[in-house]
Amino acid sequence: MAKASVEKVWQHFFKHNQWIFGYGLDYRFQSILQDEVNLNTADLDGKNTVNGDFLLADNKFTTFVEIKRPDMQLFHGNRNRADCWKLSSDLYDAHSQILEHKASGQIKLQMDITN
Repeated sequence: MAKASVEKVWQHFFKHNQWIFGYGLDYRFQSILQDEVNLNTADLDGKNTVNGDFLLADNKFTTFVEIKRPDMQLFHGNRNRADCWKLSSDLYDAHSQILEHKASGQIKLQMDITN
């Protein structure tokens, strides 16, 4: 099964089990406002689009959700200085993606509110 289709299965699961998004969030239930939310404006050729997996909200908070599959490598096979584990490039990429979602999403939401 292709990686993209595996992620679609997870998206479908979370969309039909929204209660999961309340777990660990001080038991605030957040409902899905939109799935596969477009968080920025694409280039003229349609490239560089940032899509988050879900946009969640309750009456006080907005949350961007990016799903990573369980087979994503978190650490390198070897250790760093002081015998600590090196973070994988996949984990660094995921972190960068989340930061971009937050920055682009905040700008887009603010633009939508003022328009």
